[in-house]
Amino acid sequence: MNYWWANQGNNFAVAIEQRTLWTCPRADGRRTPDRECIKDMQTDDIVFHYAQGEIRAVSRVTQDWRPARRPANGYETDSDDHDDGWLVRVEPIVDDIHIPLAEVVDVVEHGRRYGPLNARGGVNVKYLFELTSSEGQRLLELAGVDE
Repeated sequence: MNYWWANQGNNFAVAIEQRTLWTCPRADGRRTPDRECIKDMQTDDIVFHYAQGEIRAVSRVTQDWRPARRPANGYETDSDDHDDGWLVRVEPIVDDIHIPLAEVVDVVEHGRRYGPLNARGGVNVKYLFELTSSEGQRLLELAGVDE
């Protein structure tokens, strides 16, 4: 089992309601690690959904990635991104938590290449990041979730 961090801005509520994670190549066609790693997500992996300064939900992957068009609601186009991308299905385990970044910075390593937190402990503005097993387990403890 792997652990993932998903940065979700305005689409957090819709993504949880639709039980999806979706992304696509960049507008210029570049395939970036924070988007490509959606293809590494597997059934039973755990996802921590970060939005508005907090981890707001924890979900379990229920279906490996598949090619998919942009969902009709909640995934607005950004900088003319493509409409063809990749979708993963998730099932929320808990969707009403509020773990502030101030608590997360004590658990997640800062400044790791392709990690969710920059060297100062702020959030990197990318989409998906793989977490270490120990980070995932400690975040589950903070969320009050038993594996």
